[in-house]
Amino acid sequence: MQRGYVLVSLDLTSIVSIDKKNKKFNLLPVLDVTILNKAICFNTITGAKAIQKRIIKFDTNFPEIKIINIAQLYNKVF
Repeated sequence: MQRGYVLVSLDLTSIVSIDKKNKKFNLLPVLDVTILNKAICFNTITGAKAIQKRIIKFDTNFPEIKIINIAQLYNKVF
């Protein structure tokens, strides 16, 4: 079980993760708890904001994302 802050789509249906093979950011659909374990998790909102800005600079076509506490997603899945 992860804790902290994660980057998610605006409708809370997808989380941001890193594809280690291609070294890119991905949006994975939140279907069960195992997907949440693949999320990029941050201890502070400041760290999450820094990565959010870098994602926007890196890929301008990436969908809009926001920062939430991962506990909200665990509540949604269970």
